[in-house]
Amino acid sequence: MPVSELILAAALALHIAACALLCGAAVVCGWIAPLPIRRLAWATFAAILVTGIVLLWLQAAAMGSGDPVADIATVLQYTRFGHAWLLRIGLCLVACLLLAGFGRRGARAASLPALLGGGTLALTGHPMASGDPAFAAVGLVHVMAGLLWVGSLPPLWLALPTHGAAAARRFAWLGGPCVALVAGTALVQAWLLAGPAAGLFGSPYGLALLVKAGLFLSLCAAAATNFWRRTPALDRAAPGSLHTLRRSVAIETALGAAVVVAAAVLSRGAPGTHLQAVSPFAWRPSLTAVSQPERLDPRRRTHAGDSHAPQSA
Repeated sequence: MPVSELILAAALALHIAACALLCGAAVVCGWIAPLPIRRLAWATFAAILVTGIVLLWLQAAAMGSGDPVADIATVLQYTRFGHAWLLRIGLCLVACLLLAGFGRRGARAASLPALLGGGTLALTGHPMASGDPAFAAVGLVHVMAGLLWVGSLPPLWLALPTHGAAAARRFAWLGGPCVALVAGTALVQAWLLAGPAAGLFGSPYGLALLVKAGLFLSLCAAAATNFWRRTPALDRAAPGSLHTLRRSVAIETALGAAVVVAAAVLSRGAPGTHLQAVSPFAWRPSLTAVSQPERLDPRRRTHAGDSHAPQSA
């Protein structure tokens, strides 16, 4: 991958992570556990703005006209990327103002613009580019659910010392539906973008998708362990349970960050269905035995040939 693509993927990963954190902070502070996060809100918006400017500059530089200002103006005015960029920055600014200045009510009000602002990331994704409204909706749900789940983990980590198991239990009502939505929409996207086994195992996009799937399953395993074992232990006030749960949430956060990086890499690659994928396996599954059994069984092939032979008088 060229250096420019690596920089673009890194900036995109940081941008997605910052959007996720803003969504999670608004939802956790507004609906799960109130926290004083004025500084975090502004720091998050600053990260969104800085990484967004880097992405905008790189997108404009790809036009190669030699006039950066004119290229940026063209991107903002005439491209879907530019329209989504402006909408995202505006919605995130509104969410940050509400989150930083109006307490818990402001955090609840900030939840919608923060989530919609993060959702604009789907406007430049592969599902939206397909032109299929249903597939575009699948991509939007996938992005919003993923941002909400992963972005809520750092605020939850901050809330555990003061709100304890109550915050963890309330978070489960958010995390469970998000996991189901992410998993379901991911299966749809994998089938339509990576294609069958050759596209999944024989293309860079498919391999990156498998890495992301492995990280997602690890994240699900950590979340299930927290819900079924560590949160009840904290309820019982077991020795060291708070430290253990916070450490596990920190591991979840690291896995979520890795998923974000994988998502950024996937967004920059060509889907497996758009490439001539080569299967790495010596054999490929086939329905020939069902649809044309005579091609695999010599005896049936002979009988089939006899049945078509001319009948003698």
